[in-house]
Amino acid sequence: MLATALLLLVALGWATWLFQGVFISKNAKWLFLTFGLVSIASSAGLYYHLGASQQIDALARQHQALKDKDLKALLESAANKEISIKQLFEEVRLRNELDPKNLDSWMVFARLLLQSEQYDLADQAFERAIQLGDNKTLLEVAQTYIDKAQYDQAAEKINRVLLHNPQHEGALLLSGINSSKLHKYAEAIDSWHYLLGLREPNSDSAKLIQQQIVVAQQKLKEQQTNFIEIHIDNFANLPLHSFTKAFAIVRPAAGGAPIAVKSFAVHELPASIKITPDDLMIKSGNLWQAIDIYMEIRLSKSGFAKSETGDLFGKTDIYSQLKAGDQFHISVDQTVK
Repeated sequence: MLATALLLLVALGWATWLFQGVFISKNAKWLFLTFGLVSIASSAGLYYHLGASQQIDALARQHQALKDKDLKALLESAANKEISIKQLFEEVRLRNELDPKNLDSWMVFARLLLQSEQYDLADQAFERAIQLGDNKTLLEVAQTYIDKAQYDQAAEKINRVLLHNPQHEGALLLSGINSSKLHKYAEAIDSWHYLLGLREPNSDSAKLIQQQIVVAQQKLKEQQTNFIEIHIDNFANLPLHSFTKAFAIVRPAAGGAPIAVKSFAVHELPASIKITPDDLMIKSGNLWQAIDIYMEIRLSKSGFAKSETGDLFGKTDIYSQLKAGDQFHISVDQTVK
């Protein structure tokens, strides 16, 4: 409809300009009106034949061909390349629109989109389900996002529940879990402490929550001390606008794969970078047992992890071993040849 309106405005503007000098007689005014109506009709006809009409007709034909298949059969058709993923989504959405108050259908559709990494569309479909549901639906959506490691989206849904009911036990529990996944252990402890106050003392559920609090406290303590820090001495003079991504890397002096890597979009690069065991390339490794290593900061033009000609970098001397709390200084002033 917006396209039609724009075409109508263009047509009227064209007609006004074309006949601006002929408003001398009554017949000329009728002529202007006739040409204006013809322009409007032509524009509408063009929109109808080349725009939405063809899309709607194609979608209707597609629906007629697929309407007898259930969701499992549609998924199999997509897996076998008989229909495209786009056609699969179009068909499922069309079926949902034919029964727009079916909460379960919107949840299934949203999960399908999320699985396919169609994040914006998934959020739209989840919102349709949320409009039909209640706090339980919001938390079910939040749990789905947590399962897919989409923690920021999960936090937004959880906070909507807590906004209306700060003592909602399910939301407090999920809030703690989600904060812990984000390594925001202080926030997780706060949520679980609040939840603990709502539970019967010494009950099984209270004991389980207390255990989670103890674990989070241990991780918080480790987080506060369990890192090395690299300071970029010439940070203020770096030509960040010429690069897309930055990497902080712990490398073995003997060569081979990095021990730990932390990456940033250049506009998010801090002057001091903390590297923790969470940044290990092999999660089962031990940052504090690595020997004969050095630290490197590299600015990448392409954004790829592998160094390329034109990248800017700096590195430290070789150290026999790291220990928590070590501080290093690097000037990023060398160019990859």
